[in-house]
Amino acid sequence: MKTTIEVEKLFELGGHFGHKRGRTTPKAKAYVYKIQNDVAIIDLFQTKTLAEAAVKALFDAGKQNQELLVVATKKNIQNFVKDIAAKEKIHYITEKWVGGFFTNFDEIKKNVDRINTFKADMESGNLNSMIKHERNKLEKEINKMLRVYEGVLTLTRMPDVVLMVDVRKEKNALNESRKMQETQLLQEKKAMFTVGVLDTNANPQEVDYPIMVNDDTPAVLEYVVGALLQGFLEGRKQYVP
Repeated sequence: MKTTIEVEKLFELGGHFGHKRGRTTPKAKAYVYKIQNDVAIIDLFQTKTLAEAAVKALFDAGKQNQELLVVATKKNIQNFVKDIAAKEKIHYITEKWVGGFFTNFDEIKKNVDRINTFKADMESGNLNSMIKHERNKLEKEINKMLRVYEGVLTLTRMPDVVLMVDVRKEKNALNESRKMQETQLLQEKKAMFTVGVLDTNANPQEVDYPIMVNDDTPAVLEYVVGALLQGFLEGRKQYVP
């Protein structure tokens, strides 16, 4: 595995700036080096350790050909994630979280199948026989759904790994993933695992692989998320069917 996270690079990008003291959660304090000017300064040596553990877990997941879903609806990272994920055929949600995606996956899958059918009909011209205003209305509806579901149109089963960028923002995805983990364990199935990029205003104990870092600065997010995805892709290249 070649991917690494450098403390110097994180510092240069401003990855050490957390939230103000009053917004720092008790569980996050273990990753805070000090409070300076009422701002929590993140211990980047711990960040490096956390990030590289997550990269290794993603590498192993890729090597086993597991399904990864990236949830990144935050404006300052969604296009970065979408560009890489679409190019590398990684599943992603960057527009908005779809309620019930994990807890009601069978129904979500029906929606995805419906979109795929309509998309194929649009591309083949099968909708041309419809009355024009009805066809336009249907195409508008399909395109609206495509914006939300476009990154999961090839997802045929529950993902094995979920990467959430800014865990606090993606709280709905987090809550559903935790419920799904509980259900899978009760059914004695292998549970999905979660990777979360989060700041000092979040609880790192809510994800399996937390990465404590400034999650408001685009350059920081691109550096960290880019390394995580690269780790997964490196692993996938070593998959042997």
